[in-house]
Amino acid sequence: MRVVLAPVIAKQLKQLGYGGTVAELKRFQSERGIRPSGVVDAQTRITLERAVRLAQESRRDQFVARVPPPPARLSVPAPGEHVIDERLADAIAEFKRQNPKVEHDLSRWAGRPVVKRTA
Repeated sequence: MRVVLAPVIAKQLKQLGYGGTVAELKRFQSERGIRPSGVVDAQTRITLERAVRLAQESRRDQFVARVPPPPARLSVPAPGEHVIDERLADAIAEFKRQNPKVEHDLSRWAGRPVVKRTA
């Protein structure tokens, strides 16, 4: 008679780099200091779940460690304060000087509700 592990247990073992077989379960148990019976008892289940959780956290930490830090010039504006690139501010001012009677819809650029301003 061939013994097969439950799909959940086999998947957890594979996540840890083991095969999804009873022999691999026994190897997992012996490496963790559990009597290698090939049976998923309470101690094996808890150890397996803990190992999978630690492996997932480790992968997440490695991903977060690869995210580059924000640029040094990045700052968070105070409430009510708006940060605009100086070149953009100059271009807007020049446009307004050249087009004094035009209504400007700033919501398209600022991502806010429609606000119409006359230059």
